[in-house]
Amino acid sequence: MENLTTNKKIGLGCAIGLVISFFLPFISMGPLVSVSLMDVAAMTAMVWIFPLCGAAAAFLTFKNKAVMARIAFIIALVVMIYRMFLLPEGPGMEIFDVAGIGFYLLMVTSIVGAIFSKE
Repeated sequence: MENLTTNKKIGLGCAIGLVISFFLPFISMGPLVSVSLMDVAAMTAMVWIFPLCGAAAAFLTFKNKAVMARIAFIIALVVMIYRMFLLPEGPGMEIFDVAGIGFYLLMVTSIVGAIFSKE
């Protein structure tokens, strides 16, 4: 792994973090109630886009396809923004009142991955 640049290491870390965010609590309402995207996947298949984008970004970063990896990170970010803030049935700004670690990890890894995905 000595041939990995700093940007490549950050991109791989963000891609792995994007996949991990799928399993962490996305919404937490108190210490006993939390829902992850994995729980939501039983109701809608659209949430599978996040781990797929993370896996694609990891593969593309490893294969030196930085532009395509950046696109995978941006797709995950745009889908999250669309679902949370732009849809009429989305929670909007109230998501920050109940957001769990999975939500914040997904947002941060998507943004940082898009920024550091370069050659």
